[in-house]
This record gives sequence, structure tokens and C-alpha cells, in this order.
Amino acid sequence: MTTEGFKIRGAASVGTSFVNVYSAPVGFTSVIIGLDLCNITVSNIDVDIQIYDSSLATTFNVVIGKTIAPGDDPFPFIANGHKLVLESGDELRIKSNTAASLDVTVSSLENADIIGSSSNLENNAIS
Repeated sequence: MTTEGFKIRGAASVGTSFVNVYSAPVGFTSVIIGLDLCNITVSNIDVDIQIYDSSLATTFNVVIGKTIAPGDDPFPFIANGHKLVLESGDELRIKSNTAASLDVTVSSLENADIIGSSSNLENNAIS
């Protein structure tokens, strides 16, 4: 049986060190369906986004140096149907080039991993 649910997470006042703003729970695959970045300063900031792939123990850059202007509206990094998929234990990490300058909101759909191998999935497929 799978369980799934929509979740929202966030981080306030992100600064110059990478912050883990979302981790896919153990036993779940998560689809990041929204990622809003809000510059809380009065000046432009540059944002870096990484994904840490726990199965490979490797970090991948998604965005380097995206400039976000100050203002009342958050910048929708994930929009127009784009999504990020994080597997169990993977992390979404974000930092800014300015201390305490960025609020982040992450919307996700978490789906429990099916226990078993791909051969079990094939055996249970509808033919």
C-alpha cells in the first residue's frame, strides 16, 4: 500500500551557507512541485540551488548565481509544469550571497516507495 500527501516546508533568513530546505523522507520519493524564493532585503541577491543525491553521495548544482530582486512577490523557481524529483534521503539545498536575505517555501508531493524490486513491479503490472 502506498501513502502520499502534499507537504509544505520552509526556511527563513537563509544566508551565505547552504541550508537543507527539504529532505525526502526515508522510504519516500518526493516531487517538488513548488519552490518560491523571496528576497527579504532591499538589494538584489544571488541564489545557488543544489541537490544532494544520497544514493550517489554526490551534490549537483541546479542553479548558480540566480539574481533575485527585492520585492513583495516571491520568485517562483519551479513553474510552468517543471518539477524536481528527490528520492529517499535526497536533499534540496539553497544559499544566498547575502546574510539572512532569503525566505524559501517548498511544496512537495511525498509518495511512499514500493517495497521490492523492479521485478516485483513487473509481476504486479496489469497485462
